[in-house]
Amino acid sequence: IFREFPLNDVDLAAVMVARCAPQDKYFPLLDIYFEQQETWTKGNPRDELFKIAQLAGFTRESFDTCLKNEEVAKGILAARERAEGEFGVDSTPTFFINGEILRGVETLDEFKKMIDAALAA
Repeated sequence: IFREFPLNDVDLAAVMVARCAPQDKYFPLLDIYFEQQETWTKGNPRDELFKIAQLAGFTRESFDTCLKNEEVAKGILAARERAEGEFGVDSTPTFFINGEILRGVETLDEFKKMIDAALAA
């Protein structure tokens, strides 16, 4: 299960835009945001996020409307608070494999080791 965990207001804006996109554009848009994170986190993040959002069909109006949607923001932040409070998530990426936590960027071998152990149990 993929869960959003924005670390700051700029990350929150990116996640909000992905949530406002059509469902079939959600993950492709997030993929681009992750790939181009160095670009949109510098300078004017709002303009850079909008440039990317246009690829998913956003207009300036739909983009601005999305970023003003308090319900979307509150939902994302509530999920983040739950992750922190109930599961101890405090950084990204964080993975759970059969209840075991794996923090940070790990190798495929490390994931395989944890998954194999979970399957053997």
